[in-house]
Amino acid sequence: MLKTETLSKKHLNAVADIEAYSIICPWSYAQIKKCVGDKNFIVLTDGDIVLGYGSFYMTADEANLNNIAVKKEERGKGYSKIIMERLLALAKAQGAVAVTLEVESKNAVALNLYRSFDFKGEGERKNYYPDGDSAIIMWKRSL
Repeated sequence: MLKTETLSKKHLNAVADIEAYSIICPWSYAQIKKCVGDKNFIVLTDGDIVLGYGSFYMTADEANLNNIAVKKEERGKGYSKIIMERLLALAKAQGAVAVTLEVESKNAVALNLYRSFDFKGEGERKNYYPDGDSAIIMWKRSL
């Protein structure tokens, strides 16, 4: 049964593995470990299996999305959409009126996901990532 829950110690190894594989500038195990218990760092599970995760932080009335990632062999099943829906609901419940994020310009899958939630590209950070790719700054101005 699918459920979202707050990151706990039992999720650390799986989340760190997904992070290392999925993110061009991955957080270290130690950085992820510091997020244990953070209500804004959620994990999507099916029983004891971690399928993916996502997190954000609040600044005033804005949420800044950190990462959303899904286990390689579980991609294409709509799990990132479930994670995104939950993150947006959590942010709104905490008073967020807008959400922002940065995404690799060449990450078509992520761009399509964010656009499906009405995020709009509003800026670019050139050569932002280690491989020279630019970051697209996206906003959802209304929750």
